[in-house]
Amino acid sequence: MKLHNLKPAKGATKSTKRIGRGEGSGHGGTSTRGHNGQKSRSGYSRKIGFEGGQMPLQRRVPKFGFTNINRVDYKAVNLSTLQKLADEKKLVEVNQESLMANGLVSKNDLVKVLGHGELKAKITVTVHAYSQSAKSAIEAAGGEVPDNIIEGHSIKPLLNGKNPKDWRKYVVSESNYAAKFANWEFNIKPSEARGTMIRTKEWKYIHHEAFRPELYDLKKDPEELHDLGEDPAYENIRRQMQSYMFESLRRRKTHTTYSDKKMEIRARNSLDQETKGPVGYGKW
Repeated sequence: MKLHNLKPAKGATKSTKRIGRGEGSGHGGTSTRGHNGQKSRSGYSRKIGFEGGQMPLQRRVPKFGFTNINRVDYKAVNLSTLQKLADEKKLVEVNQESLMANGLVSKNDLVKVLGHGELKAKITVTVHAYSQSAKSAIEAAGGEVPDNIIEGHSIKPLLNGKNPKDWRKYVVSESNYAAKFANWEFNIKPSEARGTMIRTKEWKYIHHEAFRPELYDLKKDPEELHDLGEDPAYENIRRQMQSYMFESLRRRKTHTTYSDKKMEIRARNSLDQETKGPVGYGKW
C-alpha cells in the first residue's frame, strides 16, 4: 500500500450539490427552491414550531398546574422500613448515614419518615422531616425524635390521657393563593397573595398581607358569616390573636441540623477555645 493508493471507504464521501450552474447541471433555474413561496426567497429562516400560520401544536394542547419553585422533594422512608432495619440490622439509631449504608437514600437526599406500616422497635430517628403520624408512632414505641426538627408537639401525651400544660392554645395555618390568579384579580403582588390563620376554640383570625384582617366568633357564628375584622368592639381580640401569631413566629425552630444537646456540647467546647476577634451579628 502506498500513499497514491489510499482513498476513502465507499460511501464515506459525498459530492457537494452544485446549484445555480445552469440547466445542464440538473439544479439550474430555481436552484432546487421551487418557483413561489417564502422558502424560495433569500434570507428565509424557519422558526421552530412554526406551522405556516395555523395555531401551532404547543399552543393547541391544554395546560394545567404550575411548577412550584419552592417545592422541597423528600425521599420517603416508611415505618415498615424502620422496623425492617431494626429486625435485620439490629439498629437502635437511624440517621442519614445508616440509611445510606443500607442503600435506601443517597448523600444529597432530604429524608422524610412517613407513617405507613407498623413500628414496634425502640429506635432514635434523626432525619430531615416527619409526618405527624410517624412521629407519634416512633414515640409510642419508646423511640425518640429530635425536638429541633419538628414544629409543635407530639400527640403521645393525649393518647395517654394527659393534658400537657406547655401546649399552646391555638393552631396556625398558612395559605398562599398566588397561583390562583388572585394577584391579578385584586392587583396585588404574588408575594402579597398569602394569609395566616390563627384559630382558638372561640375565635378564628386571618391576617392578610394585602387586605384588612378577618375575625369570626366561632361560638356565635360557627358558619363564619359575620366578619368582625373591622369592628372596633373586638380590637382587643384582634390584638390577642396577633400576639399569638407573633409568638408562633418566634417559636419556630432555627437550628434544625443540631439538637439542643449537640448545641450545648458545642457551646461547652467553645469555652476551651480562645476568642480571636469580635462576634459579628450582621451589617446594616
